[in-house]
Amino acid sequence: MKKLMALIVVMSVIGVPVRFAWASKDAAGKLSEEAIKILCSEEEEGKEEAEKQLLETTLSWVGLSSWLEERPTYVLESGNVSPSQGEELVVAISMGKDNGMLAVYEKSVDGYEIKQVVDGLVPITDLELLQLPNKMEKAILIEEFLDEFTGGYFQVKANSIYVLGDGGIQRVWMRPIYIMELYTGTNSDDIHWLMKIESVDMLYEPKGTIHIEGENTIWRSISPGDFNNSQFEQIERRLISEHYVWNEGNKAFKELFEEKMSRGEHNVG
Repeated sequence: MKKLMALIVVMSVIGVPVRFAWASKDAAGKLSEEAIKILCSEEEEGKEEAEKQLLETTLSWVGLSSWLEERPTYVLESGNVSPSQGEELVVAISMGKDNGMLAVYEKSVDGYEIKQVVDGLVPITDLELLQLPNKMEKAILIEEFLDEFTGGYFQVKANSIYVLGDGGIQRVWMRPIYIMELYTGTNSDDIHWLMKIESVDMLYEPKGTIHIEGENTIWRSISPGDFNNSQFEQIERRLISEHYVWNEGNKAFKELFEEKMSRGEHNVG
């Protein structure tokens, strides 16, 4: 349990543990405009070669070429995410069960080149662009999923929002949307297992508000021993309702504590 809580705390701190990079105009890491068109289209012709170029170019620039040996996956979106003119290409690449990274390509004279990179992430399972209030450029929303159930007995799925500005890329909001962990107070065979699950839904509105609704529950194994052979009964339930609003001055989402609601239902046997 301590390992999971430490991980969540680290993930929640803006700028940690990720590494941010801002490429210079002379840096390598360029994609042809033709490759970008193919990647953003529904056409299959030339897609395999364009995907290869995307992965090799991005991972080589960051120094992660070794990922290419493990068949990395990717998701991408195109849109205006930077104060500069034109649309950018946002790419999220994942490798295995522990590694992920984010890259932003901007249009250049002879194609597109990497301008922003965030690495040190865990696998990214979803990528969206969000409209911020009174701004032309959009924010970047990613969903990360860390599966440490084998050996660590926990899983975490988290949403993070990034914005680009003159100072580079910055994470402006993060919250776990799913947490599941199993734990006991001792390794003794006659001790019951406890399972904690927190699951929330995130609703974003273009006016710059985030609504979080869900619940936190704790379950206890009916029989002691191996959790694989156990059924669980709910012993605690807490409803979650949180609201955040975009603060243009601080360039971050601020939680509205006066609207925060948390109700508990307990049934400890």
